[in-house]
Amino acid sequence: MDMAATPLDREAILKAVEELPPAEQLQVAQQIMKAYLAGSVAPPQSQPAPWVSWRTLAGIALDSSQTPPTDSQIAEWLDERRMKEAD
Repeated sequence: MDMAATPLDREAILKAVEELPPAEQLQVAQQIMKAYLAGSVAPPQSQPAPWVSWRTLAGIALDSSQTPPTDSQIAEWLDERRMKEAD
């Protein structure tokens, strides 16, 4: 059974919450977040990954013009990325 609210249901819920005093609005929001974090509320559906054909993937695997990176190159790239994220 799908318990997802329709847009009209959401609007009615939002309107009802807006009519509450601010302190109660905050309590409702906290209860929703608590339920979400506890896993009793389903997370939003993410967008499907873009479709890639098997021919494209095979072309990547069969491209022998480049040698695969070494472990030290990958480690260097990861270090560079961490340094950029730290800034």
